Amino acid sequence: YDAVNQRLVDVELVPSEVQGSGPSALLHNALDSLIANNDSLGFYRPYSVDVGGIAPERWHLSFSPASSIYEAILSEEASLNYLLDMWAKHKLPLYDVLLKNIEIVLKRYVYVDTLNRPSWL
Repeated sequence: YDAVNQRLVDVELVPSEVQGSGPSALLHNALDSLIANNDSLGFYRPYSVDVGGIAPERWHLSFSPASSIYEAILSEEASLNYLLDMWAKHKLPLYDVLLKNIEIVLKRYVYVDTLNRPSWL
């Protein structure tokens, strides 16, 4: 959010805040330009295209120097095991349905679509 134009307590994370004349629109327009010019110091929008999972909201940013470390450490198998352990431990409602659809859940909500990453990553 743009702290010059909006107080943190007023942030709602809605499109009108980051588009048009919204209080954080100028910040996100600047970020778009920096990302497009490979000058964003490692920040990018991992969900810039809707692939059926996480919505492409402008406030979804990732910091490549940190995220690439975690991606290397946490393999797909480790991600799967972690989710299954957490779901079972906390007796997640509809656990059986999620388990039956685990590949869809992982693809849509856990794994970041690498096809839409900036070329410099």
